[in-house]
Amino acid sequence: MCVAKRTMKRDLHMKRVQGLVAVCGLSLALTAAMAVPPVVEKLPENAMISVVIPSPQAMQKNLSALATAVESPMPVMSVDDLLAMSGMGGGIDSSKSMAIVIYGPKDKPVADAKKDADKGEKGDKAAKKEADADEDDDMAAMQEGLERMVILIPVTKYEDFLGNFGAKPAGEGKVDSFASPDGEDAFSKLLGDGYAVMGTDKELVEKFTGKSDAATSLKTRMGKAGEELTDSLDVMAIVNMDRLRPIAEKGMKEAEKQAKQQLEAVGQESQEKNLVVAKWIGETIVRDTQVIVSGFKFGSAGITMETNGSFKAESYLAKAFAGKGNAAALMNKLPSGNYLWAGAMDINSPGIRTIMKDIVSRTELPGGEKAQKAATAAMDTTDGMGATIGFPVGGAFAGLLTNTVVFTQSKDPAAALKTFKDNLIAMDGQKVETLTYKTKYIDGASKAGEVSIDAWETKFEAADGGEMPAEMAQAMPFMFGPQGMPVGYVAKGQGGIYSTYAKNTELMTKALDAQKGDNLSTDAMLKQSQAMLPKDRIGEMYVGTKGILDLALPFAAMAGMTVPADKIPEKLPPIAGGLSSSNGSLRFTMVIPAPVIKTGVFLGMEAQKAMEAGGGEEPAKAKPENGAGQPKF
Repeated sequence: MCVAKRTMKRDLHMKRVQGLVAVCGLSLALTAAMAVPPVVEKLPENAMISVVIPSPQAMQKNLSALATAVESPMPVMSVDDLLAMSGMGGGIDSSKSMAIVIYGPKDKPVADAKKDADKGEKGDKAAKKEADADEDDDMAAMQEGLERMVILIPVTKYEDFLGNFGAKPAGEGKVDSFASPDGEDAFSKLLGDGYAVMGTDKELVEKFTGKSDAATSLKTRMGKAGEELTDSLDVMAIVNMDRLRPIAEKGMKEAEKQAKQQLEAVGQESQEKNLVVAKWIGETIVRDTQVIVSGFKFGSAGITMETNGSFKAESYLAKAFAGKGNAAALMNKLPSGNYLWAGAMDINSPGIRTIMKDIVSRTELPGGEKAQKAATAAMDTTDGMGATIGFPVGGAFAGLLTNTVVFTQSKDPAAALKTFKDNLIAMDGQKVETLTYKTKYIDGASKAGEVSIDAWETKFEAADGGEMPAEMAQAMPFMFGPQGMPVGYVAKGQGGIYSTYAKNTELMTKALDAQKGDNLSTDAMLKQSQAMLPKDRIGEMYVGTKGILDLALPFAAMAGMTVPADKIPEKLPPIAGGLSSSNGSLRFTMVIPAPVIKTGVFLGMEAQKAMEAGGGEEPAKAKPENGAGQPKF
């Protein structure tokens, strides 16, 4: 089929489905789940992506609560009004779950699959020409696959539902045909249990049964963790990796190809080795994952985004994420105070430790093989890590990382300190492109209270007396302060070692004293966001919204955007993220609290006002006596 014909066909398909998905699309961000959605039981096991809307009626309550909390000026329309506006106001039970089922591309015929396998036997030019043609075919197949969809609709009375389109039931078990709200051909049939299936592809509607084998159903393969997640989400996408895997594998190969081309274009072919870890992680996830459940929930507390991946039984990732964690306990190892970012990772379980070792063993570390072996061995004595990037004393120009503290939890702090020293020494003299590491470790360099602390330094030198790359020369002082290079202190503490990214004895003293009570786990705003994360986390992180605003608003003022101080809360909860694992699945949660959304909306409106004000003025004209006029923002 020629490209023009395929394009016309796709456009026709898109017109047909637009009217059908309108109400579902409008409801995607406006839904709430009160229990495991019944529609999940009806999803076909060969669906590629299913977008589930658990309770269109409950969305109004949840979204209204969020709108009130963030003081949104926009009203929340009722679902019934949206349905009526789409021409589907009768016969639909908006209190029940509904879904959009996307089947994806059709399976390739055996002959096409054999043709793919035989490509390697052809010459480079012929293979490339055929590959380009196949890529066009794959894109067309993918586009058509996204259009191969049906909608599961809960109905109060099927006759009333068909009445929306001026049609009457043809009889039990038969497919009814009618014109959709946009005038295109559509088909539907009654499934029973209060559901109807509707779509533009008559064959898909005819074959749809709403039943699947219990052992291979999407509900079974998403696992207990996935099922639990559907209990709370307001809207979710259920991704069937068995159907998406071939597409994902092709996508990864193309991404790797483009990355290599970009490195070659800038003369950094040697950096291709850094793609190894990313490639291994991507291949492992695609290979081991069965079903992904991802979605949102809304409320007066804010917005929560959830993603859970269930893995094949006995697979590498299923074994790695079989246990639980306690990353929260590491937060009391970190000093309190205004921060830009803070986080912790618990690697105490055997599975997580194995993953960390495998990542380190594939990573090109400064210091070469010696440093790599030392870092891999250190995983045996390391139980977890925590870090906080505190607000830089003196503002951004003092160095973003100069108030940073890292805690490495270890059963043997002395061994952990030795590993730190050995790794630093191993880096000395190592080359990265045209730069050479110069490192130094000083025992007993100073004291933090009564504790003896060591110092460390890392510098870069250009080869043959050359100059540092301009970008690096500008970035390093911005990150590490006037010294322009990473330096700091390191010392043994209770249950591990502390390191700082500045030679600041006051900072190190505060870090060593954190476990006495003045630590981040007591921060009221952090605890507020932390409470919205799942329990037994193996990892968690917090974006310090207040610290970032304190850092950024002075720059906004210099750009002409003046924000009244009384409009910015004195305290703001952080944006929080958490990793948790159980029963062979991995769950990622991100929380955006309502006060942060409210502040963000306000700042966005202020920025828009500033832009409009700047755009409405006459451009400043150059005046010879005073020089160029100031730019308007």
